[in-house]
Amino acid sequence: MDPSDVRPDDDTARFFIWHEWLQANGPLTPENVFDYFTNSMFYDAQCNNAILRMQTRLSGTIIENEEEELRRFKGVEFVVVDAQPPTYFIIQKRDRISPDEAKPLAAYYCVQNRIYQAPDLYSLLSNRILASLFSLQTSLDILRNHRPDYTPRTGFVWPIVGDPNPAVAGADASKKKNQEAEETTSSDSEQPGSASAVKRPGEGSKRMNMMLLMNAMHTTAMNSVITPPETAAGSAAVAESVTAETPSTAPTPAPQPLDGIGRAPSMQAESSKTSVKKKRKRSSVAPPPSG
Repeated sequence: MDPSDVRPDDDTARFFIWHEWLQANGPLTPENVFDYFTNSMFYDAQCNNAILRMQTRLSGTIIENEEEELRRFKGVEFVVVDAQPPTYFIIQKRDRISPDEAKPLAAYYCVQNRIYQAPDLYSLLSNRILASLFSLQTSLDILRNHRPDYTPRTGFVWPIVGDPNPAVAGADASKKKNQEAEETTSSDSEQPGSASAVKRPGEGSKRMNMMLLMNAMHTTAMNSVITPPETAAGSAAVAESVTAETPSTAPTPAPQPLDGIGRAPSMQAESSKTSVKKKRKRSSVAPPPSG
């Protein structure tokens, strides 16, 4: 889109200055500033001011108050509405509807002997909006040219640049370290015991798991009996005799501690007795007669 289609044609960039007139007539005053304005390109030769001056020139009368005389006319007129001689003047162009009503059409200001046309509200807003859009478009083009590469995990991520002032960054880091050290010292002083009493994360749970494992192994060792193959028969006979001699209402004996190979001392004694009886039986039997 062409910017000229949006921005209206105005004369805000043009100005008028006539050095020769200023040298001939002196500095500007509220009385001669309008005469200076009539030589500019902003003046309308068909306005009521020109008609009034032409009438007074032909009749030879002198206009004492031009603004009061213009109330008798209808149409376009120019009036000096503000004056701060010799550097600042404001001239207004307006449409006279009635003696007491006039509609402003445009405004012109004279600063340092230069006459400018004041922009209207539409021109002012359109120029400001166009300048803002141009700045935004330029910034986006620069960002698009320096955009980082795309990654499926993070997308377009801009690199984070550190603090440009290393002295300030170092001071902030040291301040954070001091604060952390003070917090650690205060927490240690509030808790009972020395630094050895501070538990590491997960240490209590590891000790609890080890205790549970040791208790499970001890219970398994107390309730299990490992019998060697060579004493299996003697152990079965001793178990039958103990069952026959012990009434059913007798309480169950408590488990006894195991020896080094996993057998109880009572079982070792019974198995040794059984093996002695077998040896005696074998020795009491007479050998067969030799033939």
